Amino acid sequence: MIVLCVGLLIVVVIVDASGDIILAQTLVEGLVRIVIVAALYLFIGNSGIISFGHIGFVMVGAYATAWQTCCPYTREMFMPGLPDYLLNNSHHFIPAILLGGLLAALVAFISGIAIMRMSGIAASIGTF
Repeated sequence: MIVLCVGLLIVVVIVDASGDIILAQTLVEGLVRIVIVAALYLFIGNSGIISFGHIGFVMVGAYATAWQTCCPYTREMFMPGLPDYLLNNSHHFIPAILLGGLLAALVAFISGIAIMRMSGIAASIGTF
């Protein structure tokens, strides 16, 4: 595992040093997919339950991050009913990712309370 992480870090440094934006974007998309697959395997491998809900939680975090990083004018146009703090403030990328991850974790915790009490096919259907 450590060798894999060091190898990925070397690849990231090389791609970043190359300055190729398209290659960097492709690498980021690939690494995001690796994280999603690892999260799916972590849950399915430990519980034995096939879960379709992980992608929904990824979507919640990505959606929250996107809205936190976009300009206030866009939010004002598409979401005029937001509270002033959310409407007028933008966050940098890293804090937005952390807040989006916290929101996704909160949604996962709330829905997980009910879903983890299910077993078998009912749990798989419940994660849709």
